[in-house]
Amino acid sequence: MTRFFALYFIMGMYNEDDNVPDLVGFDCPFEDSPMIGGRDERALEDKVRAVYDGTFEPSEDDDTFTGDYEGCYPNVITDEAGEIQVELYGMICDNPDFDPDSVTYSWNRETLSQFWERERHRWFPD
Repeated sequence: MTRFFALYFIMGMYNEDDNVPDLVGFDCPFEDSPMIGGRDERALEDKVRAVYDGTFEPSEDDDTFTGDYEGCYPNVITDEAGEIQVELYGMICDNPDFDPDSVTYSWNRETLSQFWERERHRWFPD
């Protein structure tokens, strides 16, 4: 059975002292950004909707989920390999037109797809 995950990014920005000169000024998600997981699509949907409704109660599997995200949908939904799940995001987040290539980050210098390819290693190491 495939597990699925929803991430709610806490963002910073790469600075000169981060030793990545090509990324200075680009968005940088923090490793402690809240993430919830579900044993299948339905389980994740229930959790994401509970977060949105303000009724979410973290389980042991969701120990990194802190903060108040009532009224918020996750920034990205992935499978256990870290691949963006476009249709699942659209269904869970009531956004049937969701397209990670039209969502932008870093002051419109990259799409969610590009951003995720660069940063996914924080949660899904190769």
